[in-house]
Amino acid sequence: MKYLFIIFVMCFGLNPSKVFAQGAFDAKLKAREVIDQFKQEKFAEAYDQMSAIMKRKIDVEQLQGIWDGLIMQYDTIQSIGEPVVTEKDTFIVTVTPVHFNKTKLGLQLTFEPSHKICGLFIVPLTYPYQPADYVNSSRFYEVKKNVPDPAFPSEGILTIPNGNKKVPLIIIVGGSGPTDKDLTMGSNKIYKDFAWGLAAKGIAVYRYDKRTLKFGTELAKNKNLTVNEEYLLDLKLIIKMLSKKEEINADQIYIMGHSEGGYLLPYFSKNLSGIKGYISLAGNYSKLAELIPKQISYLALQSKNIEEKNMVLKEMPKALYARDRFTKESPDDSLPFGLTTNYLWHLNEISPQKIGKTLMKKSVFFLQGGRDYQVTPDELELWKMTLAQSTEATFKLYPALNHIFLSGTGLSNPAEYEKPGNVSEEVINDIASWVLQ
Repeated sequence: MKYLFIIFVMCFGLNPSKVFAQGAFDAKLKAREVIDQFKQEKFAEAYDQMSAIMKRKIDVEQLQGIWDGLIMQYDTIQSIGEPVVTEKDTFIVTVTPVHFNKTKLGLQLTFEPSHKICGLFIVPLTYPYQPADYVNSSRFYEVKKNVPDPAFPSEGILTIPNGNKKVPLIIIVGGSGPTDKDLTMGSNKIYKDFAWGLAAKGIAVYRYDKRTLKFGTELAKNKNLTVNEEYLLDLKLIIKMLSKKEEINADQIYIMGHSEGGYLLPYFSKNLSGIKGYISLAGNYSKLAELIPKQISYLALQSKNIEEKNMVLKEMPKALYARDRFTKESPDDSLPFGLTTNYLWHLNEISPQKIGKTLMKKSVFFLQGGRDYQVTPDELELWKMTLAQSTEATFKLYPALNHIFLSGTGLSNPAEYEKPGNVSEEVINDIASWVLQ
């Protein structure tokens, strides 16, 4: 039996002059309190938070039944995100991300001036993107430039500083999975932050959908698929296309790889020509199969109950197999998270452990978040050891940043990726300085 958890009650019949005059009201705290009451099955306490209008529409038993149906449909709650607060007339509206095992939803609460709840329903997590305060949008413009592959014309955007002079270009290469051009996570658009922040400082930036975003089904039919088809072919076409643009200084083209894109920098340096330098954003040095068990263990330790922990750990046997017993003859179904044998074998063969020193004479800037649990700071140390003799490599650790270069405190977790924020201004400034110098 499936339920759609929707309760909508119009807030009406109120005096507009009563605009939360009772003193300071922390809507974020109240929203979290109500959701915690649902989670702990304290339905009577949650019901007491409702307005008189709400109580005429629903009773405690009905409220419990709807919540139970939501849990039946989407499984247990893994985490509760940071509420986003907006004001509408005399009312305050909060939308709180709730991460269930099977989906992510937003629980919206509307508070009337008496601080009682007069509206409650589920909404998609589609908060509007907010540009960073450090971005001056008058300093650049954007044009759509799709990847020039007739079979896989993925969407791309070129962000260009205003002015008549030729400028350096950074091409952003995304991480693992079918990432979009902005690296959209909730209301956050991480690669858009980089593009706008850097373009405002005089550097053109190109970002694009990975080929696997729109054409993943077609690519999956290729049993010999490797990062050559996933990354390199498009990258060669992009470089050729953009190096001819009159606004671009073709002698100052940089590749900026995030996560797996950073892991692949030695591979790119072996297969691309005409690149001035490389930038690694949380690029792992270790092989993917070495990282996955660590990530699973980390998330399991953060689990709030045994059911959640078991859900996290269910891929561990395959992850350990991929790390310890993987061979070129391993069946695809022995590997975690949909990896194929051919893809993983090739990924291992081009690892920084084997070809990292191809960056020895290249200009490379490695940036790493100190709170990154996906690619931990010790990966940066491994890069440092490999390139210890290089005079062209720069390394920087940002203690407060996570894997997508958002600031936070405490242990990082997947839920915080969707907490509204922007890439650290310090990171933008450091990259701009490194390129322009």
